[in-house]
Amino acid sequence: MGIFRKGSSEATLRHLLTVNDDRGVQTFLLDASMYSIGRDPSNAIVVHGESVSRQHAILLRTPTPDKQYRYVIQDGNLEGKPSANGVLVNGVPVKKHVLQDGDEISLGGKVFLIYRTPILSDQEVEDKVKHPEYRKLKGNVLTAEQTIEAFIEENEPTKVNRPHTPTTLKREVNVFRECYDTVVEELRDLHLSREEYITIACTIYQKLQSSP
Repeated sequence: MGIFRKGSSEATLRHLLTVNDDRGVQTFLLDASMYSIGRDPSNAIVVHGESVSRQHAILLRTPTPDKQYRYVIQDGNLEGKPSANGVLVNGVPVKKHVLQDGDEISLGGKVFLIYRTPILSDQEVEDKVKHPEYRKLKGNVLTAEQTIEAFIEENEPTKVNRPHTPTTLKREVNVFRECYDTVVEELRDLHLSREEYITIACTIYQKLQSSP
């Protein structure tokens, strides 16, 4: 099954990430608000190589003045833990960088990524890329309570160590709000949408819930 609607042939700006790692070359289409990159299979984009950390970097979508968007690459994971070998863009070490067409991203060793923004039709993209699996929230997120309930319903029972009662829900809502406030404060300069901030906060919340 294709990743685009049949019959659509309009050529538009695309965001592509080509991964060159120990297993070869693969190109991904980027369109979600956030992607994790690393060696661990749980990442949205898995990169193979001894120099790559389990959770090496994240990509965040950020709007541009012309109502388009670019991606920002940030070293480390969402909790702020940096990768072992860092991130270099065009040979320069960075903690956070707004990617431009043609940027080469090094994750250490011989592993590197290339970010491109070509104008391609749906068919051209479908022929060339693999869509990374990305788990988004389903439906409109209106409140913290609804957000948490959605994650609890989707999680495996073993990942949620306490029953979902009014008391525990209130506690979880407070944890989520702390996550959300922290994300907004730390990433304020990216000018993300409320939905994008919530998505990032939910990822952090889910990791906290699954921790021992």
